[in-house]
Amino acid sequence: GRTFPRPNDFQGAPTRVDAPPTERLREILAERRKICMYDDNMHANYSVVHFKAEEDGTRLITDFYTFLYFEDWRQDLWSKRFIRDHLRYKDEIMCFAARIINAIREHAKSRSPSNIEGSYNAVHIRRKDFQSQFPVTKMTASDILSEIQTLIAANSTLFIATDEKDKSF
Repeated sequence: GRTFPRPNDFQGAPTRVDAPPTERLREILAERRKICMYDDNMHANYSVVHFKAEEDGTRLITDFYTFLYFEDWRQDLWSKRFIRDHLRYKDEIMCFAARIINAIREHAKSRSPSNIEGSYNAVHIRRKDFQSQFPVTKMTASDILSEIQTLIAANSTLFIATDEKDKSF
């Protein structure tokens, strides 16, 4: 038979959404040897399914439903779209985030009166868990700056979200 696929085999060449079930399953299983079956037993005995970090520190850095599999591709699409469109954070979290966004917009407006909408740029710089799992993504502050400075207008507001603890970074 064919060799066991690797995730990079599908970069730029994903399996068609309506491909035969075996082909879609090959893509999901790339480099994986274990499968967790959500069956009648799991449904009856567990009220929560927890996707925990592995002992080596690797984490699920994608939507959890990426790895859900349904034999019928139509059911697969419907279920993933339903989760995408209807699973939300609690209102308290969304309201808190909206207050932060409003504060950033007000700051942007105060810096530039012509910026009547309070437009700003934002970057999420992941330094800890992401870099330990994907070392190739490690960049210095200078590298990051050179990558984004052509994309962001001079003197515009930039919001940086990061898990970096070193304030000199």
